[in-house]
Amino acid sequence: MRSSAIDKTEKSLAEILIIVGMVAIMMAVFVFYFFKHEATLTATGFERLKSNFASQVLIIHAKWMLDGKPNVVQLHSGSLSDKSKTDEFITVNKKGWVKVTNTDFYCEGIWQTIMNMPLKLNKSPISAVEIRYLESKPVNICRYSLLSGEYFDYNTATGQVSEQNKW
Repeated sequence: MRSSAIDKTEKSLAEILIIVGMVAIMMAVFVFYFFKHEATLTATGFERLKSNFASQVLIIHAKWMLDGKPNVVQLHSGSLSDKSKTDEFITVNKKGWVKVTNTDFYCEGIWQTIMNMPLKLNKSPISAVEIRYLESKPVNICRYSLLSGEYFDYNTATGQVSEQNKW
């Protein structure tokens, strides 16, 4: 009787060790595949952000045209079922593209105005750099980039959002 109790204890200990080992192996495989595909996930997320940015730019521009080309565009946010609707007032230039008055953090201001969210993607910071070309007509371009090298540009004069690139 005593030996059957010892056998049961050894079997249950062996079963627990096997289960713990299997869980550890499954976790290791998950972590391996996650880190293997992390760059792809980040690039896909950044592409989605770029698409949302471009869509918002076009929405603001279309609203500007529909409203008769005013200096300030009023956007309604919220859904029909959402009772917490808010109005956003967005300043635009004479061509209907987003304009901000804060020149110290110009591109950050444009991002905040268009996206209404922090400059982050999955807890990774997105840098915003203003590029100025001083040719016959001064051109300002905002470059939004990740530490991994992916970036896209926004031309503040034409409203054009470039394709996602990598340096």
